[in-house]
Amino acid sequence: MRCPVCNGVGMVDNPRFYNRPCWDAWESGIPTRIRCRHCGGYGFIIGEISDIIPALQTAVDEHRGLTAKETKQILTTLLKENKS
Repeated sequence: MRCPVCNGVGMVDNPRFYNRPCWDAWESGIPTRIRCRHCGGYGFIIGEISDIIPALQTAVDEHRGLTAKETKQILTTLLKENKS
């Protein structure tokens, strides 16, 4: 399922950048975009059984392991489906 906060992009606007004058923020090295906290910068959240297969396929295709957050989401979803 796509993250509702970043709409599947994984990045959101940094509010610290826009609280200062743009030249000051640029000189201070504050980035304009930061990783989404809700999804951890991956762009999707695992909440249903149909989301697990694409998440595992992405992890295999990109040769990266699952994060602890993704593993917990998969486990919670599988346990929820097992009870029902």
